[in-house]
Amino acid sequence: MSTESPLRFNKNTLESVRLPSPGKRVTFRDTEVPGLQLRVTDRGIKSFCVFRRIKGGVPERITIGRFPTLSVERARTKAKRYLAELGEGISVSARRRNTALETRTLDAVHREYLASRGVMLVEVRRKNGKPVEKANLAPNAKLKAITARDYNRVIAKLFADWRSKPIVAITRDMIGMRTETRSLPTMSPLIGHAQKDLEAGLVDTDNYTRATEVAQKSRRTLPRGR
Repeated sequence: MSTESPLRFNKNTLESVRLPSPGKRVTFRDTEVPGLQLRVTDRGIKSFCVFRRIKGGVPERITIGRFPTLSVERARTKAKRYLAELGEGISVSARRRNTALETRTLDAVHREYLASRGVMLVEVRRKNGKPVEKANLAPNAKLKAITARDYNRVIAKLFADWRSKPIVAITRDMIGMRTETRSLPTMSPLIGHAQKDLEAGLVDTDNYTRATEVAQKSRRTLPRGR
């Protein structure tokens, strides 16, 4: 549980604050910039954060950096910017998530999903020297080897040229065009599932399964073999 105390922030006062007892955390409020806080753990970690209720919404706490790496002056400057956004009804946390999503590619999301199931993709070479990625399972992996292989094949066969695309750049129109053009007989059972599952995944942009559900549910229709 955290206690909270007012304090005028400066380098000397923050360096000399007393650490809380083991397992506790203390929070100090800056008397100069309301909403700027310093949270201190029993291990001596001192983090600046902003805490304020977003206009018309719920309270948000945004960590902005650690002291002394971030100076008091810079912390106040950043805090004022975030406080202004919150006061205008802009969710800083949501903006940060959206910014992160804009740079996350299909390939990254696919790998994150596999890693969360204890599967890593490693590059190996075939007899002809061609490099391919093989699923390497940890002892406690939550996927079977054949399942991991099929997930990878779905991405490779249907969405290989989308691997470097940001997830937020994949639209329903693009999915529709892709499924219309990939009409090979051996792929036709997979395409219907892939379209439905990828579109369903697009609903929640904050969930990395938006991409890998394509592999999760459509692997059952992927032809065995090569």
